[in-house]
Amino acid sequence: MENRLYSEVIGSSAAPYINSLLPQSATIPKYHGGFPGSSESDYVSLWSGDTYGSSNGVRNINASTIIDLLEPKGLTWRAYWETGTGQRLDHWPPGLFTTITGNPGRAARAVTASPNAPELVAELNSPNASNFIWLTPTDLHNMHDNSVSSGDMYIQGLVGQILVSTTFKTKRCLLILWWDEYDPCPNLFTGSTVKGGLVSVNSYDHYSVLKLLEVGWNLGNLGKNDLTAQPMTEIIR
Repeated sequence: MENRLYSEVIGSSAAPYINSLLPQSATIPKYHGGFPGSSESDYVSLWSGDTYGSSNGVRNINASTIIDLLEPKGLTWRAYWETGTGQRLDHWPPGLFTTITGNPGRAARAVTASPNAPELVAELNSPNASNFIWLTPTDLHNMHDNSVSSGDMYIQGLVGQILVSTTFKTKRCLLILWWDEYDPCPNLFTGSTVKGGLVSVNSYDHYSVLKLLEVGWNLGNLGKNDLTAQPMTEIIR
């Protein structure tokens, strides 16, 4: 998701569905999402533990990512890019790293999805869903070029299906609604692994989310800012 402050979403009447998830979710009022105007560095930092000097328009970063930690552990992944108006490469992590785009096997796991991502929902209802799944919505769905209320309706249609999917009903799962760059941004964590209703008093950032995934799967680390990041394990039950 994109370009919204915590107060624009959490506690706002413009986002009734997202707020209906709060009793089963954790939120971070002091989540530091970077700086407005530089989406790309936020996506790069989330996936790789560093910004590598990236800013909108920088491409072909030769660096290790979370994918380099997942695959040696035998964990599978897939990334979906929703088709439609407003696709932006700076919102698409798999397209920013040559360690993914230059690897045919990895590149094949970064795919397009139809509007509202039915392919993602179908995967979650299949017997062999990937361990780590990413979705980049279009800018007409992610609150970048549309309103909070419109984005909330999009989330309702998609997340409503995700939370009742076979994978979410039968396995320990974590769903992250992630906003990229505003400070504080309204990131929300939900699923069977989460302490519902938790409102953290601690400060976190994108490196903390990466660290949380590393700790949760015992992945090790990338040796970058994730090494010393706070892992947000307080939200997990």
